[in-house]
Amino acid sequence: MDIWSAYENCAHLDDALNRLGPDRLRELLAQHRLSLFAFSTYVGGYAKYAELLGGAGGGWPSRAAPVLVRPKNLRAG
Repeated sequence: MDIWSAYENCAHLDDALNRLGPDRLRELLAQHRLSLFAFSTYVGGYAKYAELLGGAGGGWPSRAAPVLVRPKNLRAG
C-alpha cells in the first residue's frame, strides 16, 4: 500500500495524520491485511509524517524529483 501526501488534491497522509495517528493507522492496515509499503511525500516533506509512518510500521519513502531534472542527471542521494 502506498499512501500519498497532498498532491493533486490527494490528502491521504494528512487525513491519516489528523484522524487516525500511528496506532489507529496500524490497526486499520492490519484489519484489512495490508502493509504500509511506500509513502509519497510530494508536498509537506517527510518530517511532517515521520512519526505517523514510523509508528504505523514504516515503509519506503518516495519523493518526486524536481521537474527540471533530466533522468540522466538523477543519482542516489
